[in-house]
Amino acid sequence: MPIEPNQSFKNADAQSVHIENGQATKKAISLATVINTCSRLQGNPIDRLRLHHAIEKHQALLGETDQNNWKEHLKIVCLDAGASAIDWHDQPDQARLPVITWLSDAGWGVVRSKSPSGHWVIEIQGGFIQKPDDGKFEVGRLILPERAASLEQHPVRKLFRKTFLNHKKIFIEGAIAGALINLLALATSLYSMQVYDRVIPTQ
Repeated sequence: MPIEPNQSFKNADAQSVHIENGQATKKAISLATVINTCSRLQGNPIDRLRLHHAIEKHQALLGETDQNNWKEHLKIVCLDAGASAIDWHDQPDQARLPVITWLSDAGWGVVRSKSPSGHWVIEIQGGFIQKPDDGKFEVGRLILPERAASLEQHPVRKLFRKTFLNHKKIFIEGAIAGALINLLALATSLYSMQVYDRVIPTQ
């Protein structure tokens, strides 16, 4: 049975939309990975749930990311994900790594370090590439709020404090029992010393 021309156009349009959606999803996932990696390397991991919502909200926009609008798209997503701002530079600074960038031939990436040969080491989708330090190379560094860092500052100390307060009676009883056992051990040692000092010299 021959296919009608209109049906062929509909199938082609549907396939084109599917491909565009797939590309948008790939770019969105790549950006989410880059933001998460960058914030983690800065020692202030961004909230993953909030980042997921921001990526999902702007997924269609991220599908149109290119060399001309990547900074605008990065700023929109990062601000929605909880960052305070983006610190832009015309090229990376070794003292202020990691930073986020966009490469026209590879997409989103994290500039992590500089190799001994003078090339910038960029992480892209789990792999690493090197880019020569040949002039202008725009990057953005995440500016994250201090409050996010303070929440993660002393999690272990807070956990111990909470546990101690919830089971204070048990800890106090254990401390008293430990002190009595130590006193008993000390008394036994002192008694043994007295016996040795008084008995052994007389024999």
